[in-house]
Amino acid sequence: MDGFTSVPNDVLDAATIDGAGFWRRNYQIILPIIAPIIMIAVIFGTVFTFTDLSVVYLLTKGGPINGTHVLGSLAFQVGILSGDVAHGAAICLFLFPFLLVAVIFLLRALRRREI
Repeated sequence: MDGFTSVPNDVLDAATIDGAGFWRRNYQIILPIIAPIIMIAVIFGTVFTFTDLSVVYLLTKGGPINGTHVLGSLAFQVGILSGDVAHGAAICLFLFPFLLVAVIFLLRALRRREI
């Protein structure tokens, strides 16, 4: 929501004077201005979702037959709780390329929108 405050009032006033309605102002003026902020929030959300340990561990501890693990909680259970640190580290390293590809994809999309 803080991204909306970064939109200059002059731009919104000019759009209103030019006859832009509510939807046109939102989709063609405000959204392109706050797109970088939205993309950064999506990047952080993606990384935190893949690595979120606390929600899975507090709610289900991996659930029935390890059915609700994300890779972060699985690495914690295997590496720390079970004592197989090498296997837990391998799970974390398996997660890294997926996050790297997701972040690169989102940053390229962000760069295309700025140009």
